[in-house]
Amino acid sequence: MMTDILEKILAFLIIIPLLLWLQYFLKTEKMNFRGYEISGKQTVFKTSKYDYVLKYDYNSNSRKAYLIRYKEKKVPEILNIPSTIRGHTVEGLFKYSVFSFASFFGGDSNGVFENNKEIKNVILPETINYIYGGAFDNSGIESITFNGNIKDITSDCFKSSNKLEKIIINKKVTELGELIFEGRYPIIYGEKGSYAEEYAKSIGRTFEPLQ
Repeated sequence: MMTDILEKILAFLIIIPLLLWLQYFLKTEKMNFRGYEISGKQTVFKTSKYDYVLKYDYNSNSRKAYLIRYKEKKVPEILNIPSTIRGHTVEGLFKYSVFSFASFFGGDSNGVFENNKEIKNVILPETINYIYGGAFDNSGIESITFNGNIKDITSDCFKSSNKLEKIIINKKVTELGELIFEGRYPIIYGEKGSYAEEYAKSIGRTFEPLQ
């Protein structure tokens, strides 16, 4: 009896290091930038509030930051997403997927604010051009302010975000991808005669001028 137990413990001690070793070599990480994929082991940079990755931008000859995780447990009533992080322009919100053995046991592949019930009001900087990968899926978001053009946004960004009631579009905005709300009807706010009013009409949503 004791021999059987010892054999099982020994087998366990051998298998676990082997799985960890295999994970190191088999782990793949991907970010989909709609036109192409960046694959391989990407460096994840960490601050006290955000984790982010960098993508080289050939047009500006610089590296742009893409936020992949918000880490603060206590979220301010109004969350201003930064326009820069450690000197890098913040250009997008992305889901950073990691496939590994750990992913079979609840590995992390959420959007930046996905499942975050504490988040209420979000203000995006002018620098944000891309919002991907369920950024606010199933979150507690109630309002969001767009201050810059959104070149691309995926349909799952606000999926299951049932508390979203207010979308504010700054007068500087002249481009905003197709927002999909799955049956919800948030009101769009902006200056009268601006792109915001035009956009609200184009997608069949109620428009209210900002006071």
